[in-house]
Amino acid sequence: MEIYSCVKIINNKYLLDGVKIGDIGYIIESYDNNLYEVEFSDIKTGVSYAQIVVNLDDIEYVSQ
Repeated sequence: MEIYSCVKIINNKYLLDGVKIGDIGYIIESYDNNLYEVEFSDIKTGVSYAQIVVNLDDIEYVSQ
């Protein structure tokens, strides 16, 4: 996946980070070993509530 791609979390692996299944975020960095840094923001306010590194297996691409 590319930077700025819109993605959705497909499991509850990141609950302690404030991110749950179905949350939508944007890839802001790509790392080796299929790891991506994703930022999640409140849709209504635009305020970021989480910025975490996730595995490719934990996200799916969301077309816009």
